[in-house]
Amino acid sequence: MVCLRLALVLAGVVGLQPPPYVERGVALRLPSESFFREESALSRDLAVLAASLVRAERAPPAELSVLDVMASTGARAVRYLAHAGATRVHANEANEDEAARSSLEANLAD
Repeated sequence: MVCLRLALVLAGVVGLQPPPYVERGVALRLPSESFFREESALSRDLAVLAASLVRAERAPPAELSVLDVMASTGARAVRYLAHAGATRVHANEANEDEAARSSLEANLAD
């Protein structure tokens, strides 16, 4: 499934930007027609910091399960996994747009 999706991305069928956008060392695949604010990186930084602190306060640091209610492209969800040490992220997105859904799935597949 991942190979098929990668082939579709490379062929331009899915409509994701070929070179990924990189935010704080995490590569993100973003659909060209989706809503994504690079300027919101600071709010994503703060969310990841808060999750990291919650995890660190537990003795010993335990599993961290996070709910991303409006996941959109999955940028915040991926950063919870990569930077906050989340062991599980539930990413919810009600938008039925295929490009947005493909972006979310592609970002969380890695």
